[in-house]
Amino acid sequence: PLLCYFDSTKTGLDESVEEDEGNIVPHRSFLWRQNKDESFSDWTIVLISQNSHEQNENDNQETSLEQVQTSEVSDKENQFHVHRNILSSVSVYFKSQFSAKVDSVEQRNSTSTIHLHPKALEAFPVFLDYLYNPYEGKLGFCFENAVALRHLAMYFGVDMLLKDITDIIVTDIKRRDSRKIFFEEAKIFYDDKLLEAIK
Repeated sequence: PLLCYFDSTKTGLDESVEEDEGNIVPHRSFLWRQNKDESFSDWTIVLISQNSHEQNENDNQETSLEQVQTSEVSDKENQFHVHRNILSSVSVYFKSQFSAKVDSVEQRNSTSTIHLHPKALEAFPVFLDYLYNPYEGKLGFCFENAVALRHLAMYFGVDMLLKDITDIIVTDIKRRDSRKIFFEEAKIFYDDKLLEAIK
């Protein structure tokens, strides 16, 4: 069954610890979780939470940095300092954005502002962990975020994640408690293929 192995809501430098033969040692942090200056981050992602109704009307909509500032969006917990070379190597969405030759506000400020459903926003740190290191990123998979991760994989064009998380969902779907959660989450993200598989 799917289990969560760490707090997926934690951002910045990961200072968690684990026991190693009786000794307490620091848990390795992902590059995007480190201080942006020390990790040489060259791009910022700002996420805006929206409800299901707004997502249905504004699917895949991006907002300019000027609009974000106008709406006084400044929640640092929804800001992620990332690295273009890593994201563009695994995501069709980011590869296209970073390769664009358009003189836009996003390009000038090295910032993407994206609307996501609250469930997808909660799963985003695990999504980034997977992009930076798929093997360790999988430790953040759990049945509460599995469908949201599947949505993010499709939204951002990450085929490897889509395959990995779908395989796990299909395996775990036989469990009654997981099945109910998957069904409710699939309705939130209008995931018709998953809904059909659950029926």
